[in-house]
Amino acid sequence: MIIIVTKIAVCDDDKKFCLIIKECLENQLKELNIQGKVEPIYSGSDLIDRFEEFSLIFLDIDMPKINGFEVYDTISKLSSDGELPYIAFLTGKDEMVFDALKKHPLTFIRKSDYKEETLYCLKKIIDKTETPFEYYLKEGRT
Repeated sequence: MIIIVTKIAVCDDDKKFCLIIKECLENQLKELNIQGKVEPIYSGSDLIDRFEEFSLIFLDIDMPKINGFEVYDTISKLSSDGELPYIAFLTGKDEMVFDALKKHPLTFIRKSDYKEETLYCLKKIIDKTETPFEYYLKEGRT
């Protein structure tokens, strides 16, 4: 089975953690036989400029200048066709889960458990697909 994901963004102002998540996702993509590219983005404003390039975005909530919730609200308004990439919120603050769920993300990932939860996120996308042999995620959320 081959799954093609056009691009995955990891948006976090913590550059070190962003690269850790990137490496983790790249390994998980290989394990799941998914072809894709993972790109780190270090600010919400940079993601806003480029969100339409990605089919899945891991988005940190607690960022300076513009937080993840504000980024989400902005890209929701800017989406030209109403289709958004899948969004998985990232945070080191477990108490933010309830606020994050109000945005209806694909999932919520705690930084303390990122390995298990990013894998869960990728598997959740696979489970949302319908074709049994090959899955293609178009750019944007369906």
